[in-house]
Amino acid sequence: MSKVDDVSSLQLTFEAVQNYFDENRSYELIPGGRDIIVTNENLQLYLDRYADFYCTSSVQKQFDAFKQGFRQVVSSPLLLSMRPEELELVICGTKEYDFDALERNAKYKDYNPNSPQIKYFWEIAKSLTLEQKKKLLIFVTSNDRVPVGGLGNLIFFIDRYGDPEKFPTASTCFNALHLPPYKNKEIMKEKLLFAIENAVGFGLA
Repeated sequence: MSKVDDVSSLQLTFEAVQNYFDENRSYELIPGGRDIIVTNENLQLYLDRYADFYCTSSVQKQFDAFKQGFRQVVSSPLLLSMRPEELELVICGTKEYDFDALERNAKYKDYNPNSPQIKYFWEIAKSLTLEQKKKLLIFVTSNDRVPVGGLGNLIFFIDRYGDPEKFPTASTCFNALHLPPYKNKEIMKEKLLFAIENAVGFGLA
């Protein structure tokens, strides 16, 4: 639209049209909008109102229903004192991937903190790129967000399971990584990276 010299030639008016079950419904973006042509002079107003309609007004009922349901589940008066970013943190967690904290809180089965495979794993995990750490977290927990309080608050299990010729698998409902006893770090890294890059179909539960 910005490449059109004269916007009025498009014959747009201040209205938006939505389809509801094969029925087109039109809504005025401003009072009398159906009769007001969009011109170069009022184009910015049109764009602002159009965006506001599709992002806010057109889904107001859904927002209200969500708000009502959310308040029924989380009715603490503390919500009234929270900023939007604080509420997002509580609901979604953070993106701070502190694997040292995750290691301190890790639990093991048929391994221990001094097992060669465990040492390999943490050396590999801490050397990953941010994107790879995110994928590892998704692979084991099905979530790329860190819980409030950091990874130290996440119960993380690693157990000795599987054939060393196979790839690692995970049980996401238990935050458990099933790690075969690979004989060296290079093999483990190759298998682990392949698993987290191709997580679908690797036994996620």
